[in-house]
Amino acid sequence: MADNKEVAQNMSNESDVDPSLVQKNPVYELVFLLIVGIAVFIAFISALGYHPVSARAPLVVMAPLILLMAVHGFRLFRATDKAYFKDFFDGIIKRKNTEQVKILLFVGWMLILCGLIYVGGHYIGSALFMFILLYFYGKEKLKTSLLLSIIATIVLYCLFEMVFSIELYRGLIYRYFMGYDVF
Repeated sequence: MADNKEVAQNMSNESDVDPSLVQKNPVYELVFLLIVGIAVFIAFISALGYHPVSARAPLVVMAPLILLMAVHGFRLFRATDKAYFKDFFDGIIKRKNTEQVKILLFVGWMLILCGLIYVGGHYIGSALFMFILLYFYGKEKLKTSLLLSIIATIVLYCLFEMVFSIELYRGLIYRYFMGYDVF
C-alpha cells in the first residue's frame, strides 16, 4: 500500500492544488456527507408515514442528525477553498484521478445492488449482482459465475431463513405476484 505522500502526488498530477494539501481535501468529506445526508433524509421522510408510536425513535434520532449534518456541511463548504472543488471535478471529468473514478464506480455498483434488491428482493438481487460482477466485470467463465452466484444465494437463504429465522425482503416482483398493489 502506498504512503500518503505518494497517494497525494498521484492524486494531484496536472492539478492546480499543492500536492501536500491534496490528502487533506475536504471535498471528499462533503461528498460523503451529501450521500449519507440524502439517505438519512429519505429515511426521515419514510418514517413520517409510520404509526406515531413506531416513528418516534427514528424521528428523534434522524431530526438532530440531519441538522448536525447540514450545519457541518455548511461550515465545511464555507471553509473549503474553491480550487479543491475544481480539482475534484476535473479529476472525475478528465479522469486524471483514478481514485475518484474507483469511488464513483463503487457508489454506482452499490446503487445497482440497491435497485436489484428493491425490484427482485435480497436473493434474486444478490444472485444477479454477483453474476454481473463475476461474469461481466470479473471476466469469469459462465459456468463459474452461475455456480458461484447460485451457491452464495443458497448459503444466504439457509443462513438467514433457517439459522437466524429472518425473512429477508422479497422484492417488488414477489409482492406484485402475491397480490399487493405495488404499482
